[in-house]
Parts: sequence; structure tokens; C-alpha cells
Amino acid sequence: MLATFAQSPIAFNAWANLLGSLSKALDVKTRDSIGLAVSEVNGCNYCLTVHSFTAEHMAKLSAGEIVLARKGHSTDPKREAAVQFARKVIEARGNVDDADLKAVRERRLHGRERHGDRRSGGHVLPDELFQ
Repeated sequence: MLATFAQSPIAFNAWANLLGSLSKALDVKTRDSIGLAVSEVNGCNYCLTVHSFTAEHMAKLSAGEIVLARKGHSTDPKREAAVQFARKVIEARGNVDDADLKAVRERRLHGRERHGDRRSGGHVLPDELFQ
């Protein structure tokens, strides 16, 4: 990814804008938990190392929370919703449906699990995630 950024200022700017948007929408513990879950799914040991370090030292996640995040879970219900959704987005290559979006929005809003019943394919845009 860093090699791509070195070759493409447009890609770097897009990434920086995404990170800026996420920092306004999600707390540091949730962001690092998502990074751990996504890195685990992608099988990127470098990313796991970086996200484990930042999760421990910057987000102050416990070792147990770091392990849970790598598995796509959390002890915090709202963080769990975000981490599970991020993992699903990666595993489905962005093809999540309206029910998935509705479920994560409600779980993040209310801090508990809910399930929608409407299903239609679609791609997720970062700014739509928690509106």
C-alpha cells in the first residue's frame, strides 16, 4: 500500500481523506479494532503488527481486546457492531446489503444487536456507514 502511495499522490490523498473522516466518526479504540480485524482477514502480518502496537499503546486496548478484535469481536457492543461490519465488508469484497447497513447502524446507535429483513445487494460508502 505504501508503494502505491509513493507512486500516486491521488491515492495517498484519498487515503488521507478517508482516515480524516473516520477519525471524526469513530473513536480510536474502534478504529484500531477495525484495523486489527481487517488485517487479520487480509492476512497481513505487517499490518497486524502496526495495528497491534497502536491498539496497545495509543488506544490502550488490553491484550484480550486485541485478540478479540483480530477475531472480529469486542466486549463493547457498539465497537463489536463496527468491527463485525468491517470484517463482513472485507470478506464480501464490499458487497453488503441494506439489511447489513441497517443492522450496524442500529447496533451502533443502540449498543445492541438487531437484524433487518430487507436484502438487496450494494456497495458501502464510508460516509454512509454510521449515518
